[in-house]
Amino acid sequence: MAEETLNVQEQPTGAKVLIALTKNRGKQKILVPSMEGYESGYTVNGIAIIDGDHKMLIATNEQLLTYGGQSEDVPEGDKRRDITSGMTDFDGEQRTDFIISHYELENGAAVASKAFGWLPAGGEMALIFAHKQEVNALLEEVGGDPLSEDLPYWTSQMFSNEYPWHMSMVDGKFAMWMGQSDELCVRPIASLDGWREVE
Repeated sequence: MAEETLNVQEQPTGAKVLIALTKNRGKQKILVPSMEGYESGYTVNGIAIIDGDHKMLIATNEQLLTYGGQSEDVPEGDKRRDITSGMTDFDGEQRTDFIISHYELENGAAVASKAFGWLPAGGEMALIFAHKQEVNALLEEVGGDPLSEDLPYWTSQMFSNEYPWHMSMVDGKFAMWMGQSDELCVRPIASLDGWREVE
């Protein structure tokens, strides 16, 4: 299988990793550094990363799924086929919608991700990898699933529907994998629009 190294390191960068909560009455959406003082009257919606212009909400739980139905390759020259683009792009929502509509999928990683938001593009997954220690600490605090190092994560980056790209949370490397036969981790993300940070 082809493999590319992702030049991302786990290091502090001034980014914020926060818990996303919804107030049960009034539906107020807030971002807080810990659950202290928010143990009752709030619902945990995910873990937020704010890193410059890049902001996203990460689901607290994940699934093991195959990629989806089988179909033809993405056309030669299409941006979605380019792994270099996928390693740095933050367009997972558009990629996920393309995958579902182009391949007419009814199940699998991309479809399941839509219940929360979308399947991350390479740049979005790289951002999670760069802050995985902070993300895992908050996932543990809220009772979520820690990011797995046992199996890699599907991305919305694809060479074809049969051979999409996945990313390892061990070393941040991309590789292609047989999407129709193997179940890998699916960790959807969503927009932070409407969320307010609380000091």
